[in-house]
This record gives sequence, structure tokens and C-alpha cells, in this order.
Amino acid sequence: VGLLLVKRLIVLNPAEEKPLKDLILRRPIVISPEHSCYSILNLFQEGRSHFALVTPQKEAVAACWRGNADIDPSKVQILGIVTIEDVLEELIMEEIVDESDSPHAADTYMDTVRLRGLQRATTKLKGLLTKVRQLPEFLSAASGCSDLVTVACDPHGFYMALAVSVGLVVVAGIMAGLTMGLLSLDQLNLEILQTTGSATEQTYARRLLPVVRQHHLLLVTLLFFNSIANEALPVFLARIVPEAYAVVISVSCVLFFGEIIPAAIFTGKAQLPIAAALVPVVRVLTFVAFPLAWPVAKALDCVLGDDHDVSRYKRNQLKALVALHHRKSLNQLKKSDTSHASVPLLGKKTSTSYEATTHPPHPTDAQPVDSDDESTSAHLHNDEVAIIHGAMDMSTKTVQMIMTPFDKVFMLDVEEKLCDTVMVRILASGYSRIPVYKGHRTNVVTNYRYIFLLVN
Repeated sequence: VGLLLVKRLIVLNPAEEKPLKDLILRRPIVISPEHSCYSILNLFQEGRSHFALVTPQKEAVAACWRGNADIDPSKVQILGIVTIEDVLEELIMEEIVDESDSPHAADTYMDTVRLRGLQRATTKLKGLLTKVRQLPEFLSAASGCSDLVTVACDPHGFYMALAVSVGLVVVAGIMAGLTMGLLSLDQLNLEILQTTGSATEQTYARRLLPVVRQHHLLLVTLLFFNSIANEALPVFLARIVPEAYAVVISVSCVLFFGEIIPAAIFTGKAQLPIAAALVPVVRVLTFVAFPLAWPVAKALDCVLGDDHDVSRYKRNQLKALVALHHRKSLNQLKKSDTSHASVPLLGKKTSTSYEATTHPPHPTDAQPVDSDDESTSAHLHNDEVAIIHGAMDMSTKTVQMIMTPFDKVFMLDVEEKLCDTVMVRILASGYSRIPVYKGHRTNVVTNYRYIFLLVN
């Protein structure tokens, strides 16, 4: 089999009726059906040829070539051919596969965190209702109490206890908010922001990454101070109000100001700036609680493992993430402005008017596209998604999946003369490279002259 590049026919005279066997031919690339598209692309890039035969009997073909023998069609089966255009077409024309029927773990992580906070708040609310039912007993027991601190008898002690109680509520809220806000941050997302984010986002990511990586130490430290604040609050409230009221006030304050409101703030839109601003506070708390928090954190590392490295997405997960982002971008475009429908898929249209210039354009004169532009950074176009999906499938798809069946390949006999009729057939076929065979279609020419005709 040889290869004929049609554009070389321009230098041939049809009147000479020159046979194909008199032309210089080279060896083709022979691959097995199990070859991946990625590996065959590497072979094409070596420059030997952009055309390959697909056959399960690869070694038999090579043996025939080494022995200058014709290929026996009863022993060798050629399944088809693969060109570099087939591989590139598979890369850029890949259909978007909907793999996002089941939500990705990264998309529902924040919902899980908020649900966990809601469950904790519900549990505390049940405890509050239990205390309210027992309120009459507490009131009767506290009616004869005479050791309460009042403004009249001890204003300094009263305001001190009140200030400490308010401070404990604030501390409990900050600790609960930091627990949910810091531990819900994705290390992979922080590393992405550190690399490709804005200057402000990169600063936030650099501050947060060292803290977030110490997962168990951070968890123990924040829960330690949160527990201290929650347990100490009823003690100080009991000095200025009866114990029954102290319990009700303590549970109510912890529920709303120590759980619900901090969870909503620290996991909201301003999660990253708030968490980055409080990193110095977290470092001070870690230093103070280090003698107690470090042994507990190490014990958790030994029992549960300290594997809190950045999670990596699998190939199918990345494809689903790209497709999901693309669909959400399209929905946002439809809702925001109907004029976006006129925007071309591959970018913005530029003026087609030609202005005469004295000097030709130079590559250094080109200006890069602004990465913060909404049309280039916020949305993925159809062609971009197709190329990303096609590139991810290059290592898993085999050449047998994209090849042209051998019985459908347009071929020429090596004995055929390049006359006007043959020229017309070649041009009518529409191919730029045409296989050439000797005797029968399966026979691959073994001589160096009879392998591939590369005509550029």
C-alpha cells in the first residue's frame, strides 16, 4: 500500500500515463486496533506519515516487509485506515456527554455543611423546649435566691458579668462560624485561586492554605474555645438572673447568635474575605491551645489518618463539571440579556474592514485577551466544551473507534497509469492522500519503492 498526495499531480503530465509503481513510495505506519488516539497522535507528530493502516496482524505485516514478500490476504486482515484528520476531528467535534445527572460531591459540599449546622441548631432547640417545660420548677426554686448581683447592690459586678456574658456569646459565635467557614474551604479551590485568581484572591488563598492544611489541629482548637464559651455562659448569667432564666437566655443566645447567624455569615458570599481576615486570630488561638490541642490532633491523625491532601477530580468528574458549568453559563446568559444570543461561539466578532498599513502586522503587536472579560472568563462556549471533552477522551479511545473501514477506502492499483481518467477519479474522490496497492487491496508493498507516495 502506498500513499498518493493529490496536490503532487499538478507536476505530472497525464499524456505520459506514468504508472504509480515508478514513483518513490515510503513505508506506512501500521497500528493495532487497540492503539489509543493519544498514542497514534504521537506517532503522527514524529513526521513519518499522517496515514496509518489498522490491522490485528501487525507483526505479520512487518515480517512480510522484511522478507520482501507479498501479504497473504488469508492471513492478514486490514480493518481500515486512520489519518491525522480523523484524530483531530475526534478532538474538536466530540459530542458533549451529559454526565451530571447525579450531582458532584464538590457541588453539594456546602449544602451538606449547612444541613449539619441546621441539625445542630434543631437539637439545641429541642433542649430549649425541654428547659421551658421545666421552667416553673426552676422559678419556684430560685424565688428565694438572695445572692444575685444587681445594679443596686453591686453595679460593677453586674455590668462585669453582663459584659462577660455578651463576650462569651460573641466568642461562641466566632468559633462556630470559623469552624464551619474554614473547614468547608476546599484546598483545591484555594490552590486554584492562588494561581489564577485576582491579586486579592491570591492574598486570601496564601493566608488560608497553611491554616486549612492543619485540619485536625484547627478543628480541635476551634471546638475547644467554642465549648469553653458555651459552658461558661450559663455560669455568668446565673450571677445576674435566676438559674431558670439563665438557662433559657443561654440556650437562646447560643442558638441564634452562636450557631445560626454565624453559620449564615461565615459560609455566605463573604466567606473568603472573612476567613482570611481572621487568620491572625486563629493563629493566636492555636498557639494558646497548642499544649492541649496538639496531642488530641495527633491522636486523631493516628486513628482517622492525616490524609487531608487536595482532592483530585477524576476524568469523568472533570467532564461533568465542565458540562455543568457550561449549562449554568447558558442559563445565566438567557436570563441576563437576550442580546447575548448573537455572540459567536468562538469569541467576539471583529471588524472586517481592511485598513492599508505601511508595515505588515507583527506577532509582538498583538494584545492578549483580557482574562477578566465576562465573555472569556465566565462562560464556556460550545466549541470549547467539545474540545475539552475530546481531549479528555484521547487516552481512552482506540483508533478502531475512529478509523475508516478498509472496504470503504478509496485506493489505486500500483500498476495504474496516471492518465486523464485516473486524474479525474482522484480529484473527484476529494481526498488529499490515497492508498496504493499491488495486486489485491490487502497487499502492502514491501519494497521501499512500493510503500507510500508522499506528495506535498
